[in-house]
Amino acid sequence: METTGDGVGGTLTPSGRLSSTPVTAAIMVAFVLAFVGFSVWVGSWYAAVKALHILLAIVWVGGGLMIQLFAFQVLKDPDDERIAKFAKDVEFISMRTFIPASLILVALGFVLMHQGHWAYHFWVVFALVVWALSFVGGAAFLGPESGRIGKLIEERGRVDAEIRSRIERILFHSRIELGLIALIAMDMVLKPGA
Repeated sequence: METTGDGVGGTLTPSGRLSSTPVTAAIMVAFVLAFVGFSVWVGSWYAAVKALHILLAIVWVGGGLMIQLFAFQVLKDPDDERIAKFAKDVEFISMRTFIPASLILVALGFVLMHQGHWAYHFWVVFALVVWALSFVGGAAFLGPESGRIGKLIEERGRVDAEIRSRIERILFHSRIELGLIALIAMDMVLKPGA
């Protein structure tokens, strides 16, 4: 059995065992059970929905921040394969994490508005408008451009100056989007005009 260091005190673990799909699924099941248990214990479905809403905001903002930080490292690397893999990974993660998280986040926001009998004050309208701008920008530019970049990399077999420039442009747009979604988070916490 192949072993690798796990980075904690120099101990060895079987390669891949701790990051396997069943282990990850077990962790997710434990989270869901704990979440449901806490929700029942607290006795407030409003609080449970709000907690899930906040968790999805953390995924959305935190994920966007991590991609940006990772991009700074990857784009310094002259290795075309690493840059190409990064571009494909970002598209994969965005389509399967950010889009669903943002849609569920907004749906839960409407549930919270209804359950909490909130009025559509400035802070709510502002958040919805900025969210819509972010979503449309992602759907109309970031997603399709990521796909086009991936196809160009496959066709050319390398990351040339044009592809690198397009990756940098898409990352610039995603930095703007990150600023927008962070602004939404601050708007939700501070509730200006409430």
